[in-house]
Amino acid sequence: MMLKHFKNQSKINLVLGVACLLTSCTKTINLDLNSSDPKIVIEGNVSDGAGPHLVRLTESVNFSDENNFPAVSGAFVVINDNLGNKDTLQEAGSGYYYTTTLQGVSGRTYTLRVNAKGKSFEAVSSMPTKINLDSITFLKSAFGNPNPGDEVYVPAPRFVDPLQEKNWYRFIVTLNDTIDKSIFVDNDNLINGLPYQRPIFSGELFPKKNDSVAIEMHCIDQVTYDYFYSLNASIGQGPSATTPANPVTNIKGEGALGYFSAHTTQRLKVQVK
Repeated sequence: MMLKHFKNQSKINLVLGVACLLTSCTKTINLDLNSSDPKIVIEGNVSDGAGPHLVRLTESVNFSDENNFPAVSGAFVVINDNLGNKDTLQEAGSGYYYTTTLQGVSGRTYTLRVNAKGKSFEAVSSMPTKINLDSITFLKSAFGNPNPGDEVYVPAPRFVDPLQEKNWYRFIVTLNDTIDKSIFVDNDNLINGLPYQRPIFSGELFPKKNDSVAIEMHCIDQVTYDYFYSLNASIGQGPSATTPANPVTNIKGEGALGYFSAHTTQRLKVQVK
């Protein structure tokens, strides 16, 4: 889903530009949706789980092109933490760069540096304290069910949000062997210090009895939350859907697209009963 969004950057930017122009004149404007220069897209992750950790580099494509995003090879990619540990990532083909020694640790701050195609990029992300995902429960619901009459079981992660600090979360849901492509992020604005029990409603997957459901929970920092929250809004999902625009990014550099996230991770898998 995220890469589809990047594919449409040329369309989004042009539409926004046209909207501004039309407020001041009525001149007919001929648009070339295939004229945008490709932008480097960075998807970087460091977790407290077992490595290696991955940074993927691709290029955006024009609006009319297929969903075939060219890999960026031959880049120089480095991640270091605030204690001086440094890892130069090794490319494994198709724009995939992997760490070799770096281990993610809660409380540390990580800096990503990328040199690719004559351009330099940098991003910083701090790994929060790990909060234990206690269990997964289910809410029986017919909300959004494409097959009326079928019972759908909506998963809800259960844990206790700590009172002493601000927290942000990302959830990745898998039904049987299918990963939900929807974006699920949340914060503790209304639940600080309270048990978390919000269900995760999906527009794609609808668990039934005897299905297997897994939730992967990431404790993320605010910059990562802002990226996924704004991405969700820009593609018309979630309660904050807005006019399409580039998502907020913590990557600095010319034409920066993407994100870099240092997060904790844990995963629970249960059967719907």
